[in-house]
Amino acid sequence: MASTLAQAVAKRAEELRAHKRIAPPTEALRFFCGVLRLIFNQSGSPALSDGFDESWRQCRRFAMEVFTIAGIDHADFEAHPDRLTEYLRTNVSFG
Repeated sequence: MASTLAQAVAKRAEELRAHKRIAPPTEALRFFCGVLRLIFNQSGSPALSDGFDESWRQCRRFAMEVFTIAGIDHADFEAHPDRLTEYLRTNVSFG
């Protein structure tokens, strides 16, 4: 019995090591960014679609303004705007 339990524990530990580690605060920020993208898409003017890159730039700018107003540290996104784009692309679905 003890060896069966030890085998099960070892198997589960191996499965868990294969999973990508997550940080809850990071995942919450990713989700928030996905929601910001949805808000931006719903409230943005059709004139904003001047091009794919320009639309993402404007979406990032919108998100940075929200972060500033909310007091969310966004220095990392200023230094790495592509990272913010990745977060904004987070798939969020409601219902």
